[in-house]
Amino acid sequence: MTKITLKDEYKISRLQRAALAEVELLKHEFELIVEHTRKQKSISLFDEIDFVDFTDSDIKDIFTKRKDRKYASLTVELYAITEQMLKEMYECLHSDPYSKSNDNNIIKDLEDVLKSRLVINEKGSLKKLSMLRNYIIHHNFSMKKAREEKELNIKSKDLYSELHQKVVDYINNISYKE
Repeated sequence: MTKITLKDEYKISRLQRAALAEVELLKHEFELIVEHTRKQKSISLFDEIDFVDFTDSDIKDIFTKRKDRKYASLTVELYAITEQMLKEMYECLHSDPYSKSNDNNIIKDLEDVLKSRLVINEKGSLKKLSMLRNYIIHHNFSMKKAREEKELNIKSKDLYSELHQKVVDYINNISYKE
């Protein structure tokens, strides 16, 4: 096993910072959803909205109608950012292109491959994120349906906040092996 060079450390650190910046953007988008859907009653998907002049009420209606799909979308994006960061770390540390080596999800597979050169905190496991992402992508693009299917008794808003923090902690806790 070759040691990680200063150049590799710099590249990996830069990848971590870039991933954290993207995750932070997702947090702002999440906060907009929460802000614009507070105390909003359920709205029929077939209510018409005047698309010429959006009032505050119209904006709340739009956000409320799309909230469940947006939570699902943000969850999928959290997974994608993490996966892409790990792939780029792999490319930084290996000369051969990444090729999935087992039946694990890609993040778990990359963790297994990278663990010879990086320390990836197992307590920061993204198992729940992977499980939800897979359900959302392969079954129903709905955070609510994913929560129900996986028997997670937590509001989508709180679940997304938890997932977001896990991803931030996960990225921050990746370090180099000495």
